[in-house]
Amino acid sequence: MLSVDAEVALTQESLDYAIKHKWRTVTFKGQLQRLKQKSLYYQKLLAAVHAGFTIVPNMPVDVFAIRVKRDDPKWQYGEGTSGYSYSSASPSVPEETEQCLPVGEGRYESPLVKFTEDRSKEKQIGKDGKEIEVYKVEQYCEGFGQIEFPLSVAHPMVMDATAAAMACKIFDRIGVVPQTQRRGYRGDPIVLGQITIKEGWQTKVASFLIAWYLDPRTL
Repeated sequence: MLSVDAEVALTQESLDYAIKHKWRTVTFKGQLQRLKQKSLYYQKLLAAVHAGFTIVPNMPVDVFAIRVKRDDPKWQYGEGTSGYSYSSASPSVPEETEQCLPVGEGRYESPLVKFTEDRSKEKQIGKDGKEIEVYKVEQYCEGFGQIEFPLSVAHPMVMDATAAAMACKIFDRIGVVPQTQRRGYRGDPIVLGQITIKEGWQTKVASFLIAWYLDPRTL
């Protein structure tokens, strides 16, 4: 982390020098932004360790809470049409994603959004020249949905630990490790907190154990 902070300072100095001499600054600004995000990522990793959380290997996670600062979801409107039914005309509502915020900032929201839906039908002329009935669905965002704690991990100990982790405002997103679908087996509830950073088109993730309830009946 110290080496990253040193790079930030050096890049900032180079940017200031470029500005002073009226040189092109786009490259320096882009590099500075990437380094600041990297420094923030390591700051949050360190904060998680200091708070007593244990880093674990990444696992598939069903995210149920994201940390954001924006007032409203990014998604606002969707529209779909179909010649068969309203259900086939319904557009796909994307899940919201977290913002990479400093420790202590923002709040946790559900990645799912609330929306209202308008349905209508109209007559149109098809490619074959015949009149057809077209189903239309319009969806309007009303805000973030309510966080729904997964029933599979709804144990008081797990819920208390999760609430405590959310109060720290360290993790960018929080999720539950999906339960196995193997017949006759139900895994132990595991909740993970994740810290993320964008690296090009990919997202790098570090996972920390928030809670794990071992059911003696599974031993």
